[in-house]
Amino acid sequence: MGSISCPVSLCSQPKSLKAGYRSRSSSRMLAVRCTVGEVEAESSVASTTEPLLINAVRGEKVERPPSYQMICERYPSFRERSENVDLVVEISLQPWKVFKPDGVILFSDILTPLPGMNIPFDILKGKGPVIHDPLRTANDVAGVTEFVPEESVPYVGEALSILREEVKGEAAVLGFVGAPFTLASYVVEGGSSKHFSKIKNLAFSQPKVLHALLQKFTDSMSRYIKYQADNGAQAVQIFDSWATELSPVDFEEFSLPYLKEIVATVKKTHPHLPLILYASGSGGLLERLRLTGVDVVSLDWTVDMWEGRRRLGLDVAVQGNIDPGVLFGSKEFITKRIHDTIKKAGSDKHILNLGHGIVVGTPEENVAHFFEVAKGIRWMKKNYQSVQCVHCSFTLLILYTFVISIMIEQGSRIVISKYIDEKMYFIFKKIDNIDNFLCYLRFDCYIGRYQNLDVAYNVLNVLIKNITNDSDDYDYNIYFSVDDRVIEIIIMLLLNIYTSLRICNYFLKIFKKIYLNYFCS
Repeated sequence: MGSISCPVSLCSQPKSLKAGYRSRSSSRMLAVRCTVGEVEAESSVASTTEPLLINAVRGEKVERPPSYQMICERYPSFRERSENVDLVVEISLQPWKVFKPDGVILFSDILTPLPGMNIPFDILKGKGPVIHDPLRTANDVAGVTEFVPEESVPYVGEALSILREEVKGEAAVLGFVGAPFTLASYVVEGGSSKHFSKIKNLAFSQPKVLHALLQKFTDSMSRYIKYQADNGAQAVQIFDSWATELSPVDFEEFSLPYLKEIVATVKKTHPHLPLILYASGSGGLLERLRLTGVDVVSLDWTVDMWEGRRRLGLDVAVQGNIDPGVLFGSKEFITKRIHDTIKKAGSDKHILNLGHGIVVGTPEENVAHFFEVAKGIRWMKKNYQSVQCVHCSFTLLILYTFVISIMIEQGSRIVISKYIDEKMYFIFKKIDNIDNFLCYLRFDCYIGRYQNLDVAYNVLNVLIKNITNDSDDYDYNIYFSVDDRVIEIIIMLLLNIYTSLRICNYFLKIFKKIYLNYFCS
């Protein structure tokens, strides 16, 4: 039980305020009820029915960012291993047994379905996957058969089921598939490519042929995702590695509509299955990747995490985006990069991962350090449902209270989270319209011109310390919901109201003295 002076009340009835905080000694959740003059707190426990990774993707509150890594090298014996259930399970579980990541990804390959579609391939030493009979004509495409995973890859379903039993809910089991354009690139080019001249030739000279091939892959991958989900996959990642070889205009024709169709088809029967999209070097396509409807967009290291979040919007979860090469650095360097990434990503809807698969030859002790640091992170978060004015020595607090209260009246969600940057940001987003990311602007764009930014930091620190009795100093991100067209009007209005209140308060003191002296004597 604590007491906080509240000279100004913005709500006629006391409402709830939920706050989660981190102290040096422990991590716990508080449910706080704020009334005029006092704060009551009681312990509550967050739900743990789902793995941490799944909760993070769904936007639920998590104590730290979930993390996992993938391998990215192929070798000649890959197919033999990936088609043997016992070996698939053993290899898939190896990282989990050693490092205990939050995700266990199926040991497989995006080309695994090809033989089941009448497209044989091999993996050759020094060359990678090779399709000996590339598909480049309408007749070639007509020979592609329907993919039936239950018949063609039964070992995948069996392996996923075993993995679910082995991890026992301590980690999320992830499956994955190739995206239509990336699969088409392999089978048209005959394997990996540097210039993608053959598939672009097909796209621009015989687009109907390519569209027919893309549709077959779309139907097959939709079915494959459902099959994986039905057999234990708790999330599925879609790899569109080569889509970024397309211009934005061509991406909209040859990749985007098929990705959207896959998502829509899967969501009809598996609405709660998280779908993760990865496209290497996707910095120029982020806004278009958002249109696919996937739950998570995986960023590589060529995109700044802060910039990626800004462009994707807060309703889309992000994965990544540490350069795999960072794991060749010192432990101090790795730690710094991890902290930088998670601070820019924020505590909502982020999966900590590399921006690509882990590179062969990476020191194992550095991989262990990556997970050790990731698991040691604890978010301090406030999820404000209502806030009343809390007395402190900084006058800006009244202004903050008015802003927060107006946002709350509009049904907004307000989150304060720890941030390492030297600036404070306001993100304005209409909470009931996830399709519109309305505005992103810097804190000192408006309020900062009137008050020193350091004062603003101090105000928030005092507010948090008063509520949680936490002695740590924090920098914060503030997430507000509001129509961007009224932001400047509201802030200017609040400044005027604040000035008026100070004047009114001055006169009220005078009237109080007059009343006490002349009417109560």
